[in-house]
Amino acid sequence: MKRALAALGIALLSACAHEAPEKDNATALTRLDISNAFAAERDKLLECHQESVDRTRQAVVGTLRTRFVIGKDGVVKSVVHQTPTDIPDPKLITCVERLIRKTRFPPPSTGGEVTVEYPFKFKKASNGLPEMIFGD
Repeated sequence: MKRALAALGIALLSACAHEAPEKDNATALTRLDISNAFAAERDKLLECHQESVDRTRQAVVGTLRTRFVIGKDGVVKSVVHQTPTDIPDPKLITCVERLIRKTRFPPPSTGGEVTVEYPFKFKKASNGLPEMIFGD
């Protein structure tokens, strides 16, 4: 399990390293702002994924597209996943949604709420271990 989590961690870190665009007035947060907040929760996201793999005894493959609202204080006000989804494990979806709710983001520069659409991609790596990438 530790080996699988280490492999997953590498994938997540590389996903967070993408160059982010400048902030724009419509979103008030950059992709990097969002990715950095999720990077702080990386281990918990990896646990959600690994628990699903352990529970279902197979690699989870698919994309979980989420939509959440970040309040003016950086606290998540609501979160939903877009349907239909190709993620077969509802407990994995619930776990990721719960972690999104607990994640703290920088307050939007506009001083208002921001709606974010964010994908979590699950796949089987070439070495056979499960892999998870968040963001585009």
